[in-house]
Amino acid sequence: MSNDTQYADFPTVTDTLINVLDARFPDAMPESKDMSDISHLQGQVSVVRLLKRVHEAQNENILTKG
Repeated sequence: MSNDTQYADFPTVTDTLINVLDARFPDAMPESKDMSDISHLQGQVSVVRLLKRVHEAQNENILTKG
């Protein structure tokens, strides 16, 4: 599946949104050793990573479409 179709239903993901989410949900090991906390934070980081891929695909498409 190409990025065009894979992310077609996503709204525009902005640099500002990515920056805010990166600051709020850093991709770092939490201080907590509780598996529930770690799993929860892992899910948050997974969503941020997905949105980064969407953002990259959207910007790539903008630059390469003519």
